[in-house]
Amino acid sequence: MKRLIPKSEIDKAKKELRDDFTSRIIKNINEKGCWHLYGIEKAKPVDFLVHFSERGTKKIFFKAKRFAFECFNGDLPEGFVVYSNCEDKYCINPEHHYSSTIQAYLKKLQENGLMKRRKDFKHSPETILKMSQAHKGKKPNKAVRLKMRLAKLGRKRNPELVAKTAEKYFRGENNACAKLTEQQVLEIRSLKNRVSSHELAKQYPVTHSHIRSIWRKACWKHL
Repeated sequence: MKRLIPKSEIDKAKKELRDDFTSRIIKNINEKGCWHLYGIEKAKPVDFLVHFSERGTKKIFFKAKRFAFECFNGDLPEGFVVYSNCEDKYCINPEHHYSSTIQAYLKKLQENGLMKRRKDFKHSPETILKMSQAHKGKKPNKAVRLKMRLAKLGRKRNPELVAKTAEKYFRGENNACAKLTEQQVLEIRSLKNRVSSHELAKQYPVTHSHIRSIWRKACWKHL
């Protein structure tokens, strides 16, 4: 799990970098009035800042566009992102940028016709097979299963009603993720204490742990 840096350390790093940051800015690079941030070692424009801790073991990276925007306009609230109106990749002029949420930015792209959402999209059989092999032996948690049911039956319905309906109509072979038939499950249970789960896993498209869960009726409980 990725370790998050405390906000106190980030604020401290911003204060230490602010003086050095403003001294490295070169304004009005072109006719549009773009600003560039030049590196310390090489005289080339960069698009990020790095803060080293006192011991030199920890690094904190800042995007130059966002750092400049917050430096001249104040800190942004959580969830806001800085977007550019300028074609220059290294421009950090706050007047050439604006802040917005990701949802509002995507909605703006849709209204301008720059992005279209795909409707009634379905994966190809080859892609479905790859996804099935990648998720073989993995069991989604209750929240993910409920989301899958909502996606199949409609998100605007009552979640409790959806859960009951999904349990009734998407159980066993009716489930789109099912890799076994009811007859195969009964055959696997009849072979309990006769054949090992590893040998059965070679015959059926499931893992040996799934076969053991069938034996102890942890899954396929309705049979």
